[in-house]
Amino acid sequence: MINPTFTILDHQQWIGRLAYIFFGIILPPSIPKFYLSTRTDSGQIIEEVLMPVDTTDLFNELCVVEDQESLLIVLKRWANRYSIFDLVQAQGFTAKELKNLHPPSYIKELSWKHSEWLIATIKEIRSAHLQKRETMNLEEYYDFIERIRENLIKAEDRVERDAQTLYSLCAAYHLFITKTPMHMVGTPFPGGFKVQKIGEEYFCPVKEKQKDVPEALCKFCVAKQLKI
Repeated sequence: MINPTFTILDHQQWIGRLAYIFFGIILPPSIPKFYLSTRTDSGQIIEEVLMPVDTTDLFNELCVVEDQESLLIVLKRWANRYSIFDLVQAQGFTAKELKNLHPPSYIKELSWKHSEWLIATIKEIRSAHLQKRETMNLEEYYDFIERIRENLIKAEDRVERDAQTLYSLCAAYHLFITKTPMHMVGTPFPGGFKVQKIGEEYFCPVKEKQKDVPEALCKFCVAKQLKI
């Protein structure tokens, strides 16, 4: 997600600059971590620190959501638990996931846009208020929650699970509260194409290609396929 010639410090400074732009100040350090204990087949107990709390708590709350209002309450409560340091950690995971993309200029542009999206979304959730209550498709919503749960089960380690959880919060906000795409307008994709807004509709260059990918959330996105 960053140019391979960049350093981790560069990335943290980058996120810090965005945080200042969007939040005005650097957020306080992360709240105390919680632990998830798991027992292996051999009986060994492994404790993993979770960010910012056990994801089981989050999904217990998400699974009793009945409408937009109750969903926003959950999202706001959890968004307020993340500090800028947690956002940097999640971005670090994404950077590793995208480091083999080409060319470097594409990685740099995508990294910047993704950082902007993440911080702006968390800030927006924290101050969000429903302008009007719309009926939420609960069948689609719980299909979304099940997809997220499956992705978290497949996570290889704590860092990936933490990042997935944070991105899932942001995705839920865009998909079911604001009814906007998961990727902000201007997000680049290979080939030079970007997410666009034309009139009141959103268009994505990879919607048709990605909507049936098991791990992807594209099937839930309001964006339509951009004609290429």
